[in-house]
Parts: sequence; structure tokens; C-alpha cells
Amino acid sequence: MSIIGKTSVNTIATLSLQIVTLLCGFLVPWLIIRYFGSEINGLVSSLTQFLSYINIVEGGVGAVVLSNLYRPLATGDLVKASAVVRTTEAFFKKLAAVFLIYEIVLAIAYPLLVRIPFSWIYVSSLTLILGISTFVQYYFALTWRLFLQADKKMFVSVLAQGTAIVLNLGLTFLAIAILPEIHFVKFLSGLAFFAQPIILNRYMRHHYRLRDDVKPDPDLLKQRWDGFGINLAAMVHATTATIVLTFTASLEIVSVFSVYMLVANGLKSLVTSISAGITPSIGHYYGKDDIAGCTGLFDKYELLMFYASFLCFTVAAFSITPFAMVYTSGTDNGAYYQPVLGYVLMLAECLFCIRDPYVNMAYTAGHFKQAGKYAYTEAALNIALSVLLGIFWGIDGVSVALLVSIAYRTLSQVLYLRKRILLRSSKKFLIKLIAFAASFIIVAMISLTYVSPCDYTLLSWVVYTLKITILAFVVYSGTCMVLQFRSIPRVFFGLFGRR
Repeated sequence: MSIIGKTSVNTIATLSLQIVTLLCGFLVPWLIIRYFGSEINGLVSSLTQFLSYINIVEGGVGAVVLSNLYRPLATGDLVKASAVVRTTEAFFKKLAAVFLIYEIVLAIAYPLLVRIPFSWIYVSSLTLILGISTFVQYYFALTWRLFLQADKKMFVSVLAQGTAIVLNLGLTFLAIAILPEIHFVKFLSGLAFFAQPIILNRYMRHHYRLRDDVKPDPDLLKQRWDGFGINLAAMVHATTATIVLTFTASLEIVSVFSVYMLVANGLKSLVTSISAGITPSIGHYYGKDDIAGCTGLFDKYELLMFYASFLCFTVAAFSITPFAMVYTSGTDNGAYYQPVLGYVLMLAECLFCIRDPYVNMAYTAGHFKQAGKYAYTEAALNIALSVLLGIFWGIDGVSVALLVSIAYRTLSQVLYLRKRILLRSSKKFLIKLIAFAASFIIVAMISLTYVSPCDYTLLSWVVYTLKITILAFVVYSGTCMVLQFRSIPRVFFGLFGRR
């Protein structure tokens, strides 16, 4: 299959995975809130965020591994590719052991440090159960997922992940039907994640002949410390607000934030899944020093990300608060009415997705150390502002902190690409930003004037969201055609070829 064909298949596959993940991701918390209440959902969300901090120890290995695999896979250097795989495999197995230690410490300390209306043994045992999926990822699956991504075969990894996600949802339903107890539900559903390594290992054995006699090369991962700031910023971005609210607010407020972030993260994953299909092709061009091809593909990549980001997050900005009220209907859901939180979070995540091509281009070029300083600053801004604004403004304050830190790094990455990598004018980014921002104002004015408000029933929310979606689609499609003098289908299908 050609590079163009693989990129198309990978992009469609990753988009499909994110749609499945989004749907299943909505259903599982809904079941928890419905059967166990907001406090349990808040507890699960908080513990999950604390467990995810082990990713900091990873130090950005994933991005470094991809960077080291692009060239040997493009040139057919099997020895080099095997060395990278063996090194990565050894690292992640050690990290899995570290995670077990961290999980045990967290299980002991969390119930003692956080004010919660549950017993120590209840919270401690739930912590250990929730860590099953993370351990499976590190010990069995992550090495092969990275290898397949670098080799432009994301569709295989998508199949494995999608199978695990659907099984997780099915086992959640089954567990609730058998025994509606959160520990049993999470233990049984966590077993679904063993499907990933089973599928990936079978595929790798049948389609690759990596050399077993190649020893791990620790020097290959030296750059991971340069990528540490990148990984730290990603973790801070994903977890800081929940952690701050865990200590400064109630578990119910943590649950509220988790529901809004459920939408934000789902859409963010959906939009950035475009990158998973395109970035390996950019890496292929860059690995062959084809700067013209790389720049041409990057321009189309950027436009598609602007379009997808503004379309998704504009619709979400208007519909997320009504969604939260519908999602939690039948419960005491007054705390879920948070319109300011919805608008600020959607703006923040829209900026996050817009900058994704710039961040990925820096990683593809191997500029981990140079990009790391922006990541460290983003993380510091997020933490400092979240604590300060969270104390005074609560849930709205932590969302503003997230927005400010993301905006800083977005601007920094755009300027860095212009100066250090593709020498590409920042005017291209600025023109798109102004054009899409103006288009958003048009969508907002028409929506507030002519679209009837949602009355918080499911049918009303669907009709309301559909109207906003059609309006946003028409306006932003027109914006793209003005910018590029071509239709959206041509932009999408032309994305995978050179200009």
C-alpha cells in the first residue's frame, strides 16, 4: 500500500476509534452516576487522575521512540528498528514495575490525605483495581502500538484498542447486572484490556521478523529526558484541575468537572486522532529531507485541524451545559449547570487542537529539548494559576488557568516552527486564526438570535445541537473555501498528496 493509502486508512481508522471511544466513554460514567451516584463517580475520576501521574516517569519516551523509528522503517534498516523495539520493550517493563509500587503507595496514602466519606479499605482496594488497565498497557501493549504507529499501520492498533474499549463497556453492563458494586464492576471491566496485547502480539509475530539477537541500546532513549517536559506538560494539562478540586472542593464538584472534561477530552481525542494518521507521513518526508513535501503536507494538515477544531468545539461550547443537565437527569443535578466552565473549557481545548500540528512537527524533527522549555513553562503556569484561581473562583478558576497555559504554549510553538524547523511564516497561522475567530462570532450571533434555547430534555438537546452543527458546518466550510478557494472534500482528500 502506498504512503497516501496508508495515511488515508490510518486517519479513517483513528477517527473511527475515537468515535467508539467517545460513545463508550460517555456511557460508562453515565452508568456509574446512575447506579452509584456523583460522589462515587468523582472518586473514580480523582483516583484515575492520580494513577495517571505515573506517565510523568515515562519522560516522553513515546515521542522519542517514534522519532527513532521513522528513519529505519523508511530505509528498511531492520537491525536499527529491532534495537529500538528491544530498548523500548525493556524500558516499559521496568516502568510497569515502578507503576505497581506507585499504585500501592497511592492506595495507602490517598484515603489518609483526602477528605472523603468512604473507609480506608474501600478506597484503597478500588485504587488497586483501577490500576489494572494501566499496568497492562505498559507491560504488554505500548511497545507494539508505537511500532505500528511509526510504520503507518495504526489501523491494527485501532482494532486492538477498539476491541478492548467495547469489551470494557460490555463487561461494565454485565457486572452491574450481576452485582452492582463498584469494585466488582471495575475489576471485571478492567480485564477487557488484556485483549490489546493478545491481538497486537499475534499480528507482530505473523507480519514482522524483528531480530531477537539485537541487544537494547540505552543511548537511544537519552532524549527522553529532553522529552520529560513535554510529558509533564501533558500530564499537568490532563490532571491538574481535578487534583486541585480534589483538595479544595467536594467529590461532587470533581464529578461535575469530570463530566465536562469527558466531552472536552472526547472531542479533543477525536480531532487530534487526525494527527495520528498524518504525522507518520510527515515524518517520512522529513526523514528523507524532503522539506518541500513536508511543508506542503503541513499546510493542509493545519487547515484541516483549524476546521475540525472550530467546528467541534463551537458546537460543544453551546451544547455542553444542556448536555450535562440531560446526562445527569434523574439525579440531584443542580451543580452540573456550569455555562462559564463550558465556554472556557471548549476554548482551551480548541486552542490545544489547533497547535497540535506545530507540537507534532517539533517532535518529528527530534527537537524535544528545545520544545521542552515551552512545555515546562506551560505546566508551571497551569499549576500556579490553578491553585490560585481555584481557591478564589473554584471550578471556573481552574478552567481559566488551563486556558491561559494552553494559549501561551500555542503561540510559542507557532513561533518556534517559523524560526527553527520549516522556516514557515507565522502569518499563515495568524490569518487562519483571525478568519475562524470571525466566523465563530458569526455563528454565535446567529445562534443566540435565531436558535431556540434547549429545555434540557433529550429530544430538545438533539434538535438544538443539530441546528448549531448545521450552522457551524456551513459557516466554517465557507471560511475554508475563502482561505483556500477549494471545497472541504478537496482539502480532505488532497491532504495526503503533495501540492
